[in-house]
Amino acid sequence: MSQTNKLILAVMSTLLAVIVLLVVLTSVTSLTIGFADAETAEFTPIFEAPPEPPPPPEFPVDNVTAYIRSIVESLQLPYNYRNVIVFSEQSTMTLFGVELGIPGTTQSFVAAYHGEMLLGIDVNQVAVSAENNLLTITLPAAQILHHNIDTDNIEVLDESSGLFTSVSVEDYASPVLAQMGDNEATVLEGSMLTDIRANAETVIRGLLEVLEITEEYVILFN
Repeated sequence: MSQTNKLILAVMSTLLAVIVLLVVLTSVTSLTIGFADAETAEFTPIFEAPPEPPPPPEFPVDNVTAYIRSIVESLQLPYNYRNVIVFSEQSTMTLFGVELGIPGTTQSFVAAYHGEMLLGIDVNQVAVSAENNLLTITLPAAQILHHNIDTDNIEVLDESSGLFTSVSVEDYASPVLAQMGDNEATVLEGSMLTDIRANAETVIRGLLEVLEITEEYVILFN
């Protein structure tokens, strides 16, 4: 082989090596760029997460409170009574430290009178609150809401007056009104107020069952 041919062969071999090197470098660069693009690309999930469920509806406290108060008001109980009072009074004087009745000043009467009370729960004290699955109903004890004695229609069954005294309408009214406390004590010592409170709780619980509130809430009375 001549010297010229050897030179040409050497040049061609060098060119071929350079071409192979360029091809390899181009492939490595493309691969690197591809990985970089994969790292910076936004990940798009195949399945999206389900949306969060909406919050449960707010409990209608105002509406339920209004219902319960209307029930409480409807269960208020009018209580009418008739009593008889026997009254006797004599003017006195003190003589030498001794209290003595003055003759001719005695006044006495027997009279019948009518009174009326309204028994029940004060609707303004009824309250409702809801927290989680607990429904709390504030239901106070029943009480005497109103008491009146008809002093204009006192029926005098018997009366007597002394020589120096006379009985007037005011004389009847004052002793009768003084008995209001005793009449109220009779009611407070009985079971009517307790029965009204128990009945109200029963009726209210029945209403809540009809409204299906008891299916989601535990009812607490206090």
